[in-house]
Amino acid sequence: MNYTQAVSMMERPDDESITLVGSQMEKRLVGEPLLADLMETIKNTKTELATEMDAVAIDVNHLRVDLRCFSDRVMATDGTV
Repeated sequence: MNYTQAVSMMERPDDESITLVGSQMEKRLVGEPLLADLMETIKNTKTELATEMDAVAIDVNHLRVDLRCFSDRVMATDGTV
């Protein structure tokens, strides 16, 4: 269906022509919103992953500090490592 046919059908709308024009537009446009949604999902996932990685790095740093503190306490009370 070309543009002229679509306009002609829209000028004299009936259920059949509206459905036909709508389905043609849907076929053409369905990929664009899906692609946009997919890109948004990827972006959000990357952001969430980066946030989780930052949280893991912070947890690892806290564990290192805790381990150093524990090691220092053991050395202070026992005198050996």
